[in-house]
Parts: sequence; C-alpha cells; structure tokens
Amino acid sequence: MRVISKFAETGETYFEATDQSLSDSGVELIERIKQGEYGTSKVKAFLLKGILLHYTYNVFRVPLEFVVSFSGHTVVNTFHLQSEEGISSSRYEPYLLCDEEFSTNQYAVKGNVKFKTPLVTELFRLFMRPELYQEILKDYGKTFGDIFRMVRGNKQVMIFPEPLPISPQMKMIIREIVGYNNPNKDLIRNFCRTKATELIHLQLEQILAQRMTAKKTSLKSQDIEKIHEAGRILRVNFNCPPSIRQLSTMLATNENKLKQGFRHVFNTSVYQYVIQLRVEKAIEMMRGGRYSIQQIAEAVGYTNLAHFTRAFKKAKGVPPSSFRGFGLGIR
Repeated sequence: MRVISKFAETGETYFEATDQSLSDSGVELIERIKQGEYGTSKVKAFLLKGILLHYTYNVFRVPLEFVVSFSGHTVVNTFHLQSEEGISSSRYEPYLLCDEEFSTNQYAVKGNVKFKTPLVTELFRLFMRPELYQEILKDYGKTFGDIFRMVRGNKQVMIFPEPLPISPQMKMIIREIVGYNNPNKDLIRNFCRTKATELIHLQLEQILAQRMTAKKTSLKSQDIEKIHEAGRILRVNFNCPPSIRQLSTMLATNENKLKQGFRHVFNTSVYQYVIQLRVEKAIEMMRGGRYSIQQIAEAVGYTNLAHFTRAFKKAKGVPPSSFRGFGLGIR
C-alpha cells in the first residue's frame, strides 16, 4: 500500500507513506508541522503493514486542490472532525464529506483522485488494504455480505450509501490515536491495530442499526434525516440540550419516533448520547491543564460537581480527578 498526496498546482508532495519496506511487525510514525505561503498544516500518522492512520489539521489562506495517488485498491475511512464551513459532495470529491462530525467509507481503486479543501479542516483518515477489511467483515458472517462483495470488486464506490455521524465513542478513539506516544514499537503497532478495528466495528454497528431500523420500525428516509439532525443539534448544545419534547417539536416529529429512531441510528439513547458528548468535551479540556475540575464540570453543563463526577466515573471507570492524574489520557 502506498499513498501519495500532492498539491495539484505545483506537484509538490504534501504527504507520502508506503508500507512496502515494512515487515508485519514494523511500524512507522510520521509527525510534522509544515508552514508555507499556503498556510499551516499539522500531520500525525501511524503506518503499519496494510494500515495507515492519518490525522491532519489544516489552516490554509486559500482553498487548495490535492491529488492523491493509490498504488493499489484501498478502503478509505474519512472522519471529518471540523471545518470552517460545511462541505458538499461536489466540493469534496472523492470523499463525499457533507457536514462536520460525519464519516464516510470508500473503496478507492488504484490510480489518482483529486479534491479541493476549504480553508480550515481537521480530518482523520483510516486507510486499509481490502483483504484486512474483509477479515473484519468475516466476523459478522453473512450480515455484511454485500459490503464484502463490494470490496472485492474493481470499481471506486462508496461502501456506505450515505455519510455516518461520528459518535462520541469514535471521536474518543480518534483523539486517543492522535495523542498516543510510546517508544515501544510493539505497543504502538498493537495499539493502532486495535483502535483501527474498533473504529470499523463502530461504523458497521451504525450500518446494522440503520438496517434494523428500516426493518423493525416505520421510519422513512425523512425520519432518519430528522434523527441525524437531532444528533447535530445535541452536539452543538450538549451543555444545555433541549428536552425530548423540545427536540421533537423542533424537528416536527413525535417523541416516541424520535427516541426509538435515535436508539437505532446512534445505538444509544438521547440521554446517554448527551452524557458521552459531555465526557468527551471534559477530556479535551483536561488535556490543556488550564481548567479545574469544577470549571470543566460547569463548562460541559453540570452545575453540581458531584453529578459530573458520578457521570464521568460511570463512563470512564474512574472519577475525573483520577483520570487526569493517570496521564489521561493527558496525551
């Protein structure tokens, strides 16, 4: 597997990674901050045999066009964490990224693809050889036989029919990968394989939940769209979220349909989804070391410190003060 990204206008290499010289036990860390007349780009990537975990945060002065070359067929998972604006499929080929906090999964064939970025983007991409992706699919038996056959083909296609929301669990895993530092290559390799597999399983769970929703409920495509919109509303207002009744009124749907559909689409309840968002934000604030636990609790929506501590401990197994003390993840 070889991935090369170049500036379309100049042909200058922006990023390059190849596993051709790596053994099955090898791993390579690529980390840099690049500044130029175009702006600033931060990159961190882990390369294993058949797997590339790639994080980038770009602040460009003008929109730039890139050409990405694949040496062979590749499964590309793109997690669009944030940008200064929404991204439409027409502007962001071939990844079909719609809004921030959504992910897509694409089967890219050998060759070149071209796309243009907005000025500010934060992306995490998981590149994987098709045969490794198929091994994960085999764990589900015939459940994802259609996707297995799709990955075995020779066409560049979107594996999932539409972008999927990035769940709080996915975002936590991505932040763990981005913040991971360890001098032991065996630990790095096993950590990255485990986290890459976790992300794919979480995506497949979303797809399975959507399929079950279509079979077991009366939800139509417009209902699913409203549930996705509910998720976006909660992500923006997690520290002071609307009630179920307010949310259903905002989306012009009934409460039961919203609750039932939300659990199927996001694989959790509305309440637990908000808790996950709050815990995730709390962990982000801990990394800077600038805020007290009380300040963090208030920032994520808890007026009572004991309530925050109880919710955090239930989610992470330890109270927030201990979690911070363990190194946090203070990665």
